Amino acid sequence: MRALIISNKNPLAGNDGGSLGILNVLKGYRSVGIDITLLTMNPLKHYIPIEQVKSQIEQTGIEVIDYKIDTNINYLKLIWNLIASRLPYNLERFYDKKFRELIIKEVRNNKYDFIQLESSFVGMYVDAIRQINPHIPIYLRAHNVEYEIWELNSKSAKNLAKKIYFKIIARRLKKFESILFNKVDIVLSITELDTKLIKLLSPNANVHILPFPIEVMRYPYFPINSSDANQQHQKNDNPDISFAYLGSLNWIPNQEGLTWFIDKVWKKLSEEFPMIKFYIAGKNPPDNLKNKLRSKNVVFLGEIADAKEFIASHPIFIVPLFAGSGVRVKIIEQMAMGRIIISTSLGAESIDIRNGINGFIANTPDEFINIIRRIIDNEFNLEEISKNARKYIESTFDSEQIFKEFASFLNSNNIKKNY
Repeated sequence: MRALIISNKNPLAGNDGGSLGILNVLKGYRSVGIDITLLTMNPLKHYIPIEQVKSQIEQTGIEVIDYKIDTNINYLKLIWNLIASRLPYNLERFYDKKFRELIIKEVRNNKYDFIQLESSFVGMYVDAIRQINPHIPIYLRAHNVEYEIWELNSKSAKNLAKKIYFKIIARRLKKFESILFNKVDIVLSITELDTKLIKLLSPNANVHILPFPIEVMRYPYFPINSSDANQQHQKNDNPDISFAYLGSLNWIPNQEGLTWFIDKVWKKLSEEFPMIKFYIAGKNPPDNLKNKLRSKNVVFLGEIADAKEFIASHPIFIVPLFAGSGVRVKIIEQMAMGRIIISTSLGAESIDIRNGINGFIANTPDEFINIIRRIIDNEFNLEEISKNARKYIESTFDSEQIFKEFASFLNSNNIKKNY
C-alpha cells in the first residue's frame, strides 16, 4: 500500500506538537507496511533544510518532497483578504499555485492508494486532486477543529478590533470546514470531542478517530520518589517542589491560560509558600505576557533546546487551558515520563486523567490552589500517581497498537493496492 501525505509544515524535526503528531503518523504507517511520500511545505519562518533532517528521513524510510514557501503575515495581503476574499487569511496564506502544480504532478505521475491531508490548512488542494484522480480516497487528519478555536479567541479577546477580526476568521473557517469535511472521504479526528464538533458542523461527514500516537519506548520514565521530591512541608516553604509549564507562547489559548493561572492562582500560592518556583518554557511570548513572566517566583526560560530534559527536571506540570480543541501532546509526553499533571478539563480533553490516581483536574482558582497546597503538604502519593500515569499512556497512546488497529480499519474500507 502506498500513500501521499500532504502537509503545510515540515514535521521531520518534531519540534512542536503538530509536527510530532505528523512524524509519529508517518512512522506508524511505515510500521504497518505503508510506503510514504511526504509532500510538505517548508515555510521560511521555520525553515528546516532537508540535509538537517536527513538521518530522520532515512530512519523513517520515507520519500520527501519539500517546497520552500513564504507564509509570513503580509499586512497588505491581510487587508485585501479582509475586503475581497471569502477565505480566512490564516488559511489563504498557505495557498500557493506552484505547490498546487506540484501536487497535480505527483498525483498524475504516481499511483497512490490514498492521499492524506494534514490539517485544514491544506484542504484548499482537494479540488486539484479530484480533477486529476476523482476516485482516489482522500483523508483529512484534523489536528483541531479550527473554527472553534477562533470562536473562543473572539469571545475572550479584550481588544475590540481583535474581537471583530477573530470573529470574521471563525465565521469563514466554519464555512470552509463545513464544506471540506464533506468533500473528503474520511476525516481522521484525534478526539471524541472533535468528532462531535465535526459531526455537528457536517452531519454527513465520515469521521474516524485516529488517536495521537507516541513511541512510548522513546520516553524514559523518571520515577518520583515521594520522600525526596515531596518532603513534609515545614515553615511554609519546600524547596524540593517545583512546578513547570511547557508550551508555545505565541498561541493565543496558551497565552490566556497562563496569564489566568499566574494572576488567579500563582500569586496567591507564592505568598503562602515563598520558596516554591514556577518554571516556564516556551517561545515568542507577546509583550503583555512578558510582564506576567516577571511575577514573583516565576522563572521564564524562553525556548529550550531539549524538551525531554526540561520535563525530566520538574515533577509537576500545569496545563491551564480554557480554549482549543485536539489533544495536548505535551500532556501525553509528560505522563509518559512519569510527570504529575494538573490540568483543566479542556486541557486534558480525551486524556483520561483521574484525580489523585494518575494526575489531577482543576478548573477554578480554588481547585488549583487546593491541589497544589495538598501536594506541598504531602497529602498525595506522588510516586504511585507517577507510575499510574506511565501505565495509562502505555496502554492508550502507544503507536504500535494504534496503527495495528488502523491497518485493520484501512482493510475494512476496501483500500486496494495499486501496485
